[in-house]
Amino acid sequence: MTLLNINTKTICVYKTILFLTVIILTLQVFLISSAFCQNIVVLTDNCIEYPIGLSLELFEDKGRNLTIDDMIKPENTLRFKPSEEIYPNFGLNSSAIWSRFTVKNESNKDIWLLEFSMAKVGEIELYMPDYLNGYHVKKTGYMQPINMRDVPHRYFVFNMPISKGETKTFYLRIVSQDAINLPIYIETEHALDEKDYQRQYLLGIYYGVLTVMLFYNLFIYLSLRDISYLYYVLYFGSFLMVQSYIDGTLYGYGWTELTGLGIKGECFFTGLTMIFGIIFSKSFLQTAVYAKNIDKVIRILLFFSCIYTLLTFLIQPTIMFTILSVLGLIVIITTLYAAAICYYRGYRPARFYLLATILFLSGISLKLLANLSIVPMNFLATHGMHIGSGLDVTMLSIALADRISILRGEKEKAEIETKMLNIQLEQKVLERTAELKESRDQLVQSEKMASLGLLVAGVAHEINTPIGIGITATSHFQDITEKIINLFENKIMKRSDLDRYFKDAKETSFLIFKNLKRIGDLIISFKMISADQAYQEIRKFNLSLYIKDIIISLSPKLKTTKHVIEVQCPENIEIKSNPGALSQIITNLIMNSLIHAFDEEDKGHIIILCEKINDIILLKYSDNGKGISEKHLHKIFDPFFTTKRGSGGTGLGLNIVFNLVNQNLNGTIRCESIIGKGATFILELPVDLNNKASA
Repeated sequence: MTLLNINTKTICVYKTILFLTVIILTLQVFLISSAFCQNIVVLTDNCIEYPIGLSLELFEDKGRNLTIDDMIKPENTLRFKPSEEIYPNFGLNSSAIWSRFTVKNESNKDIWLLEFSMAKVGEIELYMPDYLNGYHVKKTGYMQPINMRDVPHRYFVFNMPISKGETKTFYLRIVSQDAINLPIYIETEHALDEKDYQRQYLLGIYYGVLTVMLFYNLFIYLSLRDISYLYYVLYFGSFLMVQSYIDGTLYGYGWTELTGLGIKGECFFTGLTMIFGIIFSKSFLQTAVYAKNIDKVIRILLFFSCIYTLLTFLIQPTIMFTILSVLGLIVIITTLYAAAICYYRGYRPARFYLLATILFLSGISLKLLANLSIVPMNFLATHGMHIGSGLDVTMLSIALADRISILRGEKEKAEIETKMLNIQLEQKVLERTAELKESRDQLVQSEKMASLGLLVAGVAHEINTPIGIGITATSHFQDITEKIINLFENKIMKRSDLDRYFKDAKETSFLIFKNLKRIGDLIISFKMISADQAYQEIRKFNLSLYIKDIIISLSPKLKTTKHVIEVQCPENIEIKSNPGALSQIITNLIMNSLIHAFDEEDKGHIIILCEKINDIILLKYSDNGKGISEKHLHKIFDPFFTTKRGSGGTGLGLNIVFNLVNQNLNGTIRCESIIGKGATFILELPVDLNNKASA
């Protein structure tokens, strides 16, 4: 009895377990059947294109280690979740994304196409059921050359055979270093051709317009040399390269076997776009002038953009795209803020820049936000860059033209102001020049009057001695004459007295005659020198005698010093020149030595050496004074240059000498000097000034 009860209980347990197992298996079969029956894509002859985003079931394989055999197991079936978006978006993601969809063909077509409308996907694997209840795979991806793809196309297109009345379940496995979104279509070949025609037509217009605008702005840069145009060309040139990566046009219609650059190339050109965009914004907005604080931030962003660009080939693209998304948004916000500040502070071209940048960066922002999965990857997020960049090119061209117009207006205004300032400046220069000329003429006249003063002083001094002797002799002659008259009148005159009178009278009259003749010669000499200095006439004269007469005229000045002047000039040299100019030259050179070369207690030695060489008179004036420093030597003939302005120097003495030698005497003058060993002035003068002047 007991054994029977136990067997009965055991049988009940087994029945219960069996019942539960059947229930569980039934539920699994029901759920699997339900999963496969939901959201089936039904192909008919009435439609040639089906977006299947909402018909997808999705699973994220974070370890990227599951295979198709794993995915078709019953326990993994329930891990797929229905899509809630027409274009599912996973953003920047390093996982493997599995998608599953079921297709039922109720049309008369046996071949349909599966289009993945993205140009940048790292790896795509399409698993199609075969007749052995298994799956075979077709693989493609961004790095696969166009001619090796299942259907040659810049997007990823697969032939998807399915017979009429047949229902099949397909699996897609997607891995990408770029943002992952799934714009997937099932379509006929005719539908793909129509879409490609529209796409190529629009892309042709887009790239054509932008390329023409780039060359147009490059031509303007070459014409105007405005660096902002060059930065603009580099900026949009780099952006076009990035856009060609995104669109697939670079390798879809150009390099059909692109295998090297890949996504890293896109990161690199994106970095260049940021660099040149920042430089263009900085140059166009003149942030260094209108937004100095923001300019410092822009410089920092430029530095990080350069670092980003250099690291594009060293760091994984997924990381680089994440950095790009963050750095790009910061750059966008900063440049917009800088433009707003510049416009607020009165920089008018910033208004067009603001509008252009808002339009363009709106598209970029949508793309970056979609990459970060913040917004869905819809039509605007996908194609907003095309629309925004096209409008941006137009608005920035207007902005540059407006900037050039403003600069031209400012330039014209500045030219008018500059012209007025130049007129005022020229007037002031003329007035100042007239004042300086008048002052110079006065100083020159003062120098001449000083020379005449020295001449007058010399006349007074030299005539004073013979006049004194003459007066004394005349007084003596008068005394002896009165004495002999008294002797004669008193009749006490002796013959010896008369003889003594005759002897004294003869000596006294000779002395009077001699001194009167000396006075006469001096007057003639001084008269000649003074006339030469006053009238500057050309005449023939003896060079040696004339130089000695000049020195005699300076004797009052020289006798107060211990200096000795030695004239070494042959007495037979006669020249036809301007004696007044020569007198002024010798006088100024001697006075220059007295003021600059010697101190009061010095005993200087001045040598005036003359030599006739063919038709040239070589006149060397040298002293053994202090000499002239090398830094002053090339300035000594400049007007108003002097080292003794507070000690009697006017700075015109040697300048007058230079002008007289070159202009009045048609000669040359130069100076050689060594500190502590004196200075030598070397003059070369023509023997006949008339012949030299006529030549």
